[in-house]
This record gives sequence, structure tokens and C-alpha cells, in this order.
Amino acid sequence: MNMESIVDNTLVALMEQYEAAAPKLTIAFVVVVALIVIVRLVQAILAGALARGKGYSFFGNFLLGLVFGRFALIYQAGRPVSYERECVMQDRLALQTAKELYKLQRARERAQTSSVPKVPVR
Repeated sequence: MNMESIVDNTLVALMEQYEAAAPKLTIAFVVVVALIVIVRLVQAILAGALARGKGYSFFGNFLLGLVFGRFALIYQAGRPVSYERECVMQDRLALQTAKELYKLQRARERAQTSSVPKVPVR
């Protein structure tokens, strides 16, 4: 046997094996591609949701997460809360504090008026 016939026989055997395994490889390729797309979409949704929670736009950061994946998630995790979002959170906290102080003041007034003995009027 010469070298060309060995190569030809090897190629024929490889082609037969490939044709036998081609449907399984195609299915595996489709599954792998689908998993990659699903992981990218989940990362993009998480990046957008994290950005929205910090006061930034969802859609722009969704696209950032779609392109850069986990690097966009790392970026969003380290990104500071936006100034507008921080102002809203501080306003809510101030309102809650004012409500609680008002309730406390009313409770003290009620306690003072109820501790005064009531004298019947004649």
C-alpha cells in the first residue's frame, strides 16, 4: 500500500463516520447555540434590571449586557446610584421620618392629656 491509498482510505472512513454522526452533531450545535443565546439574554435582562434599580435606563444597559455579558453585570454592580435616584430615596426617607415624628408627638400629647385627672364640673 502506498501513502495515497492510506490517505484515501482514511478520508473515506472519516467521511462515513461524519455522515453517521452528522445529525447528532447538528442537534448538539443547535442546543449549544440556544444555551449561549439564553445565557446572553438572561445576563442582558439582569444588567438592565440592575441599572434600572440604580436609576439608569433599562434599554441602553440591556443592550450593553447583550453585547458584553458578564462584564456589563460587573460594571453595573460597581456603578454608583444615580443622583436623581438618591434624591428620591432621601425624599422618601424624610417623609417617613416626618410621619413617624408626627405620630410620636400625637402619642405624647395623648399621654399628657390622659394623665391629667378629670375633675367633674358642678
